[in-house]
Amino acid sequence: MKLPGNDLRIGGWYDVVITVVIPVLFAAMIVWWFYQSVTSYNPEGWWNPFHRFSLGTCLLQWGVVVLLLILFNRRVVRATHEGGEV
Repeated sequence: MKLPGNDLRIGGWYDVVITVVIPVLFAAMIVWWFYQSVTSYNPEGWWNPFHRFSLGTCLLQWGVVVLLLILFNRRVVRATHEGGEV
């Protein structure tokens, strides 16, 4: 398959890698890291968001980032629909 505006030929394997292989590898690695975090790295305080290598601190930080992205997205959408500045 040759994409428009591109000289490279990409086979059907690329679609499989992007849609199946990479998400499966990501899921396997994140589950492995969660398991290691709970059982090996910090078994007593894995839930504590103030411990450095805990699952709790990772989830807290991800939660803050997701919340900020949601709030910023609403601001951008509102400004876009109203024709104002972000």
